[in-house]
Amino acid sequence: MKKIFTFIVAAILLATVGASAQNKLWTAKQNWTVKQTKSQQATQAVSGFSVLGVETPYTALNYSTLIPTNGTPVQGSFTTQNNMVIDMWGDTFTGIGYSFAVEAGKMYRITCRYEATQDIYFYTGFHILTGSTLEGNDNDVIGGDGGYMYGSVLTVPCDFFASENATLRLLLADYELNNLSYTIKIEEIRIPSYTEINYPNLNLGATATSSLSNTDNQVFIDFEDETIIARGYTFAAEAGKTYSISLRYFTPDYTYIEGGFSLLTGGTLQGNMNDIIDDGAYNYTYDGKELLITYNYTAATTGNIRLIFAAHCYYDLVYSLEVKEASSSVITLPELLNNTTRTITYSANMQFNSTGYTTDLVAGDETYYFRYDDSYFYAVAYKITLPAGSNIQIHSAKENDSYLLIYKADGMGGYTFITSDDDGYDYYSYDSYLNLMTPSAGDYYIVVTDYSSYTAGNYYLSVWTQNEPDNTITSIFANSSNINVNINATDEEIRAALMALTLGGTTGGGTVKLENNPFAWYIEGNTATYMPSNAPLRYVFFDSVEPIVITINRTISGLNNASADTTVIYAYDRNIVVRNANAGSKLVVVDLNGKIVASTIVKSDEIIIPVAQSGLYIVRTSTQTTKVVCK
Repeated sequence: MKKIFTFIVAAILLATVGASAQNKLWTAKQNWTVKQTKSQQATQAVSGFSVLGVETPYTALNYSTLIPTNGTPVQGSFTTQNNMVIDMWGDTFTGIGYSFAVEAGKMYRITCRYEATQDIYFYTGFHILTGSTLEGNDNDVIGGDGGYMYGSVLTVPCDFFASENATLRLLLADYELNNLSYTIKIEEIRIPSYTEINYPNLNLGATATSSLSNTDNQVFIDFEDETIIARGYTFAAEAGKTYSISLRYFTPDYTYIEGGFSLLTGGTLQGNMNDIIDDGAYNYTYDGKELLITYNYTAATTGNIRLIFAAHCYYDLVYSLEVKEASSSVITLPELLNNTTRTITYSANMQFNSTGYTTDLVAGDETYYFRYDDSYFYAVAYKITLPAGSNIQIHSAKENDSYLLIYKADGMGGYTFITSDDDGYDYYSYDSYLNLMTPSAGDYYIVVTDYSSYTAGNYYLSVWTQNEPDNTITSIFANSSNINVNINATDEEIRAALMALTLGGTTGGGTVKLENNPFAWYIEGNTATYMPSNAPLRYVFFDSVEPIVITINRTISGLNNASADTTVIYAYDRNIVVRNANAGSKLVVVDLNGKIVASTIVKSDEIIIPVAQSGLYIVRTSTQTTKVVCK
């Protein structure tokens, strides 16, 4: 099920939140082994771990050391010589055991920080085991979490809800067989229920952008005894109207991301499954910087609708959420082909590429081999007129999973299905590919859709006769060279302003829109620099492409009303700014100890004085003395 509440039980997110898990061991190893990490290579390489150290079944491990639940950190280390453990599948890892006491109805946050002396591959985490007799099977595992990454430090957090009073076991584990030091702490926490969090209003057509933090945005799902990283909004709906919901997550680096959203009643929340009025949508990526989740919702009644969305990722996320009224009309495949305005011009040496977003919802029609009846697919169509005996190649990609089809006008107002493809471009992607030899001249139609129904998203299409078009982006640009923010704006507020910019890239065939990933911006002082990171579908950045540099204009309330000869003094971060001081006069900055931090003669309209420490400073000019606080 795809409910925000049930997908954490039914999908991978279950083990990550770590409470009363049914699919055990980080859901654990079943999910991670899909990645084919280096732990498998290590297992094969040592062929019997007796050469590394004595192997101990996890059931015989000593768990007697008690970790306090007041947040006091416990430190230690384990090595391949002294801490070799065998799990229930016969795999070997380095590990060590602890125990901790819990009380029924309370929530505990377990945080383990693993450190290595150099950059390594981490495949590390911990398992929460029952306090009862260990049976040597997956019934022993009741929670836990883990992560994989390359670096020198990996922090693994997990929230655990105790359903009974017990003393539980905690098994630290590293399947990469590294020698590691660790710091672990357990503390009792209170996480607000989803019934208690704020659901601010989101206007239709507006975009909400903010952060989703692993520490600040925990929400408790009471009736599932689970925690998730979530936020909520409210939007107004009218009965019978359809609303398009688009949620996009951004991360600072390539990683596993999963997320989804559900729609809740606008009335009083009861704290049970009756609060859910629509399952919503769910998606994931194994290794990406972005995740897109789209869904169309048709309102049954008029009134406010709550939307709660959640994610699981080892990085804090930035999200972009938009809800807008969508057309509820569904068109047929012939209507899609009849009405298309997208055309491709054929030539013997042609190279064509295009990007866009699938917006038309088309009814499945097995008569035309357009997927299957009683389902609906977002699609786009291109028309190309071809001579007899011509040969073109076609490549399509799409967020999620591209599906490619070709039709030919039959000359009598109808269309004939020619061929289709799902994943034929290469072994590594879900891209589609077709090599078309035309037996007769005529109008042909290329249709790009998704393998899954109701799945809109960005797409890429290229068509060529000899060589596939170059998809290299040689330069990038923004629609503005500056943004305006409040003088005390936080980095999050600055990133929100940067997200409003439209970014583009130049290729040999024209321009392409760039996704504005907030983590691609580097903010320093009064400038923000966009470093190319995640190119659009199937595009790549030229090695030496220049970044985008944006000026940050910081303004303060009332500044525009000040006269030109009024001295304005304020602070942002660890900078003191003085504007409109008398030219030639002396400017002095003193800290609370009376030490002169800066002394200068005013030679310009604006002077910026950096300070080394946060705190209170006194600024003296020829006309005034002002106290400012640098944070």
